[in-house]
Amino acid sequence: MNQQPLKYLDVGACNWTPSDWSTRFYPDDLPADWQFSYYANEFRQVFISAEQWHGTVAEVLSWRDELSGDFRLFLEITEQQLNAPDWTKTTKVLAALNWGAVVRDEHLADALQGIVRRVDLWLEGEHLLRPLWQPDDDRVQLAVFHNKTALDPLQLRALFEHFKSSVTTPELLVFLDTPYETAEKMRQMCELYGW
Repeated sequence: MNQQPLKYLDVGACNWTPSDWSTRFYPDDLPADWQFSYYANEFRQVFISAEQWHGTVAEVLSWRDELSGDFRLFLEITEQQLNAPDWTKTTKVLAALNWGAVVRDEHLADALQGIVRRVDLWLEGEHLLRPLWQPDDDRVQLAVFHNKTALDPLQLRALFEHFKSSVTTPELLVFLDTPYETAEKMRQMCELYGW
């Protein structure tokens, strides 16, 4: 493992509506179809799982209109997305976005060759994803963290220490599927660390 000191950590959400985020993060009167736009104003990246999108061009067009140029979109790709009827059109729209693919099966990466700049492999039971390929200037590792309850300060520190000792790049993006309280605490810790 090519160990490098962690110099930067940032937080995003899994699917922009995990757990209690609809009641804790979003304003009560915000329509559901405005949540992604609201989210994109507060965070700089999101991970969208395969269960939350179908590979259609309509989905990607709606996201494109909500995102700034530096927003990072990470999409889980499965056979379902690759076999969507308008997948070729979808990839053309995605080409205009700052996006990366996440796969759970390494053979799917071959189908993404020439379509996306980076592909990460998510192994079952692992938090840290393994980059399969990425541009030389993309020195970021990804992590996905699921937890049904909010982390207390000791658990959060242990998670930070785990990431600090395990990453292979100087930068880490952590996507949370946790109660919003954990995201708030993680963002505060990032500020304390100077990230």
